[in-house]
Amino acid sequence: MIIKHSILGFIKIVEVILDIEIALIIIRAVLSWFPVLIFRSIHGFLWIMTEPVLRPIRRFIPPWKTGGLDLSPLLAILLIWILEAVVLDPIKISLIYGGGL
Repeated sequence: MIIKHSILGFIKIVEVILDIEIALIIIRAVLSWFPVLIFRSIHGFLWIMTEPVLRPIRRFIPPWKTGGLDLSPLLAILLIWILEAVVLDPIKISLIYGGGL
């Protein structure tokens, strides 16, 4: 029972971190429409927090292949949603309703 609650707690923490990452990606995408000078400190923070997620996606689909449009934020959000739906949700459902552990 303790292990089950610990795993559920860990999954909730992962979900919150992924939701925060999605929010940061969206904020970064919106702020990219404005000059960096206006939001310099915020832009730096957002770059540090989101670039490790976006950079690998840009390696597979660089903006120059999509007419200069950077699709990495959209794809990152989709991949995070898929990760939550395919990996985290089934584990939660198994633990809550299936008894597991």
